[in-house]
Amino acid sequence: MITNLEDSSKAVRIISTRSRRADLSPVQLKEVHRTLGQLLSYEYVGMLNLARVEINHVQGTKKGLDIASYEFTLILVMMRSGLYVADGFREILDSHSRLEFVYEKGDALKIFGSYNLNNVNVVIIDSVINTGKSVKEIIDILPNCKSITIVCQVMHSGFARSSFVVNENIHFITCRISENFYVGNGKTDTGNRLFGHVPESVFEQLDSTHPENVHDTFLHI
Repeated sequence: MITNLEDSSKAVRIISTRSRRADLSPVQLKEVHRTLGQLLSYEYVGMLNLARVEINHVQGTKKGLDIASYEFTLILVMMRSGLYVADGFREILDSHSRLEFVYEKGDALKIFGSYNLNNVNVVIIDSVINTGKSVKEIIDILPNCKSITIVCQVMHSGFARSSFVVNENIHFITCRISENFYVGNGKTDTGNRLFGHVPESVFEQLDSTHPENVHDTFLHI
């Protein structure tokens, strides 16, 4: 099942549009990703059970609500571009979650060996899902767990129509579904944009122009 937030939220449409702007600085783009992560988490938390808790109120001890203690979420972040979406996503979950980083399939295998996942909710977070190859590899080796949710800021429509998404045991939450299949490269790569990484060609250009000032120039790009 897919939940597409763009269908029901004008706010998501606005923030998603900002994420597509090529003129954002790395810090600006990071904040956009964090905001999208927060919006995605609100949908996810709606699937969890809540419990009454005591809080310190200005009028003394009062009752409030929090995520139930037995609702624990393991967040797997597809690195690098999923990092800031996950950072925003986990804010409301706070101590009811743990963040783990996945660069490749082997990382996931090591992580799964450290957990008993029978009563754990597993969330896989990426920035963009095109073919779904990376998340499929994780799902294929994922042990039995309480629930599986795949979260992303944008999903390609081809993947959204695939038989994999029809799986009733997996819930997909995305900010938007796109017909545009685009894989960034160099300075257009999402990870490079988020972390301000400059393609090697830029260094070559700087080196040939002012070899003595390469480092200083890079700091002011």
